[in-house]
Amino acid sequence: MAIHKFESVAAYGRHVKALLGHSRARDWGKSGAGEALAESVEYAINGNTNLVTEAEKLMDKLQTSIEVKSRQWGGAVAGAFPCVPDYLIGHPESMRKLDDCVSDSAPLRVFCCTSSSGAMDWQQLQRRGVAVLAATMALCQSRPVELWTFTPFRGNGQHGECNVMVRVNSSPLCLSEACVALSSIGFDRNLGMTIGYVEDAFDGGWARILKNAGFDDESRTIEACREMLGASENDLIIPPAHASFQQIYSDPIGWVQKILNQYAASEY
Repeated sequence: MAIHKFESVAAYGRHVKALLGHSRARDWGKSGAGEALAESVEYAINGNTNLVTEAEKLMDKLQTSIEVKSRQWGGAVAGAFPCVPDYLIGHPESMRKLDDCVSDSAPLRVFCCTSSSGAMDWQQLQRRGVAVLAATMALCQSRPVELWTFTPFRGNGQHGECNVMVRVNSSPLCLSEACVALSSIGFDRNLGMTIGYVEDAFDGGWARILKNAGFDDESRTIEACREMLGASENDLIIPPAHASFQQIYSDPIGWVQKILNQYAASEY
């Protein structure tokens, strides 16, 4: 699988801008993406905050304590090495070992898949994007977040498949970038597909690892994405937009709360 990795949304937009004259550049237009290809390029390069207010409205309805697991050195009777001061004063837990713990400041990696089923209209996808943006904004208020989008395609070119990955500036979260990356339908359908069609002979299908996982079980799809990305079990994976995964469209507040609850405090 070829990996097309961009270190910013603007770099992604500039790359696609250079492909606009190619015969295989893809423009879903306003009916399919809510915006034309040229608009998608412009938003990626210069940013767009049109939907931030909608995400803030969702956030206002959420109340949660967001914490994730990390590993830290702690005191123990037996461990990897001693803490000399504790040993000298006779502390019973003078050794140090790594333990899972709950931390509200541990870095969190978020991978959001921007791929979508062609049967879904852009209004549905925009609602999904607002929910994802709200969840990301909430997480960023509590801890450092490393945010990536990914768009896996199947193709017939040299590489067979490709994955377009874009880093979104999240330290602090750049709302003009995040709004485009997470809630602009053209970000995937216009920009991502242009890269797929032009550079890897995209044939319109899902990447094989996702197709093989199927879309009848969201957790299985998430694990397929995790395997493809080489992500850890503690990374947050938001799977492709598909009609089978209904909660994010029918109950966006509940979906955001569910995502945040995965990182709430728990007993160990």
